[in-house]
Amino acid sequence: VCTVIYLAIDHTLAGFLALSDTLREDAKAMIRAVKEAGVTPVLLTGDHENAARAIAQQLEIDEVHAGCLPEDKLHWIDTYQKEQHYVCMIGDGINDAPALKRAFVASAMGAWAVISPWTPPTSRWSTTTSRSCPTFCAWQSA
Repeated sequence: VCTVIYLAIDHTLAGFLALSDTLREDAKAMIRAVKEAGVTPVLLTGDHENAARAIAQQLEIDEVHAGCLPEDKLHWIDTYQKEQHYVCMIGDGINDAPALKRAFVASAMGAWAVISPWTPPTSRWSTTTSRSCPTFCAWQSA
């Protein structure tokens, strides 16, 4: 599954670019370890439903929320926490900042700092699921 961007010069098709997420080699093992620890992984992403489902299928993530705007991600964090789940959120951009701040544990990838009143005791949570990573959220019952 990919996103196609068409290029034109003077209103004439000149070519196209096909873009897709590339999973890290250790992504599937990381999700498996998260599940074995009793944590439920959830994929929250602004990506199109088809792209999100393709990534989730490769990683064996059952719960997917695609087409999310920043306020949608915040909504899902609030929903899980109201159900008494501890939420760990990993995000890759400034659009994730509100949800990162709201999560019980949060990690911002790349040049962003951790945005949370508490940080995880291990670095396992900071493993990314993709090089251009959609938001990853996980929850565990209290």
